[in-house]
Amino acid sequence: MGKRKTIDSFFKKEVKYSLTTESFATPNLEQSPSDKQPHVASPSLVKGSSRNPSTNVSNEQEKIDTALVYDPGLRPPIWDYPINQRDEFSRKYVNAGPYRHMLTNYPYSGEGNNCRRFQASWFTSFHWLEYSPAKDAAYCLPCYLFTDKPSERPEANAFIVEGF
Repeated sequence: MGKRKTIDSFFKKEVKYSLTTESFATPNLEQSPSDKQPHVASPSLVKGSSRNPSTNVSNEQEKIDTALVYDPGLRPPIWDYPINQRDEFSRKYVNAGPYRHMLTNYPYSGEGNNCRRFQASWFTSFHWLEYSPAKDAAYCLPCYLFTDKPSERPEANAFIVEGF
C-alpha cells in the first residue's frame, strides 16, 4: 500500500517560464507625428464625465468588504452571494486566507467516551482548515470557495455549511 495522498499533493505550483534580461528590454519611446498633438475630448464626453465610473467600482468594493463574514460558522454559503459578485467574494476570501481562531484550549464536544476537541496543531498540518468559535466546528476553505450549489447529500456539506 502506497503513501496516502493529501489534498496538497494534487495542487503543486509549477514554474513554466524563466525571467531573462531580454524580457525587460526598454520600450521604444519614439513618437509618431500624430502622437505629438494633444488629445482633446469631444464635448459629449466631457459633459458625461462628471460621473466617475471608478467611484462606482470603489463603492462596490466597499460593499463586498463590509459583507464579508470571516467566521465560517456564521458566513453564508458562497452560492447565496449574487452570481455576478461571487468571483470578487471568492478573491477576498482567498486573499484573507483560512479563518484561524487560535485558542489555548478548545472546548470539548460529544459526551461520555466520545469527547473530542479541536487541536491547534491541525492548522500546521492542514493549511486549508478553518475553525469557527461560534459553532465549535472545522471547515474547509477550498470546499467553501469551489462549491457552487448545495448538495442533496448532507455529508457533502459537512465542511462547507454545518462544520465537522
